[in-house]
Amino acid sequence: MLYSFVVPTRDRHDVLKSTIESVLRQTHSEFELVIMDNASSPETKKVVDSFSSPHIRYFRSEKRLAMTDNWELALEYARGDYINFLGDDDGPLPDAVEIAKSVHARWPSMILAWKPLIYFWPKFLVEEYQNLAHVHIGSRIEFRNSKSFLKDIYSCSRIYNELPSIYDAFVPRDLIANVKAKYGRYFLSRSPDIGSGLVNAWSTETFLYSYRALAVRGVSHHSTGAAFSYFPFAKGSKEAFELETEGGLWKEQLHPKLEAGYVVEIAVANELLQFKDKYYPDDDDVKLDMAGFVSWFSKAAPRFMSHYDKVVEAIHSIAAKNGVDPAQIEIDPVWTHIQRAAFFPTLDKSASTVSYSYYPNSAYINNIADFTSAYASALVQSRDIEIIPLPPQPVIARKRFFFF
Repeated sequence: MLYSFVVPTRDRHDVLKSTIESVLRQTHSEFELVIMDNASSPETKKVVDSFSSPHIRYFRSEKRLAMTDNWELALEYARGDYINFLGDDDGPLPDAVEIAKSVHARWPSMILAWKPLIYFWPKFLVEEYQNLAHVHIGSRIEFRNSKSFLKDIYSCSRIYNELPSIYDAFVPRDLIANVKAKYGRYFLSRSPDIGSGLVNAWSTETFLYSYRALAVRGVSHHSTGAAFSYFPFAKGSKEAFELETEGGLWKEQLHPKLEAGYVVEIAVANELLQFKDKYYPDDDDVKLDMAGFVSWFSKAAPRFMSHYDKVVEAIHSIAAKNGVDPAQIEIDPVWTHIQRAAFFPTLDKSASTVSYSYYPNSAYINNIADFTSAYASALVQSRDIEIIPLPPQPVIARKRFFFF
């Protein structure tokens, strides 16, 4: 049983080294690390060559590819029975493969998705978030009905980042092969993380979701999602993303129900609408609730300090296009500044998790490898899994963990 970690990269050698280190610290040896270099400068190859590990397999495109094409090419090189994609500033926890193996030994055909931890690198573009971690402590692994979950995403009753994306999951090779056989390729959209989550949910009956994280999403000064959330702090990163996606989402690729807003919320809605039109147009149960989307978008608006007026204008325009009652639109005033996160643990009884934010000691933690190692050192776990059936569905799998 082989697990593939796949890292597409382009000119991010300054963070890539730490991602490689975090992958190589796996407690089980049944894994490979596929690095797909999208025509980077020689520094990327130098970073890879600084490691002498049989787990690493490096490939390079001689010409720059669109992001999804680079991801698709990387997929061709992966040999694992289960495949996970990492950003080049992300990192798996050391026991990711160990836990996944124990789960797949019982449910070999299932996607194993997880709720990731979040770590902001020290050079992140917003000073107040530098070296900040958002973590949660959880032990439950649950079965989710894929169709019901997809419906919840479109109704805006669940958040999109809980989709079973290959970015936060180990996806069985057979599932990927089935998607490619049907559609000609696996990555079907300009945002491969969101798109893979949608196609995985659409192509399965159920998937496993773990509240015990198996990986950490790193947010560095290179991160494209952050570039849109905090534009123009990272104007260069945003423009690079648009270039790699052949013009971005703001031209002819934007769905007619939307308006350009230069924010991640628009990108998410665009993916949902485009997938609906292309792949399940006749499924009336899966349809984006535009009033719900406008409400979600409105709640996010205050953080866009540099272009708040444009975001508000886009919200009202989208509402008018889609028949959303203007009286339903509630938008708070723009933030005057960004506050440092406060340590305030919260309990989610439905998921049996405790979440909190904190700033790790920068004397010891300065990158994703430092963070994954330090977090894992504070975690002692049991490998026993209890299956607790809850009629009629879902079935809940509980994994016992102990934290200190």
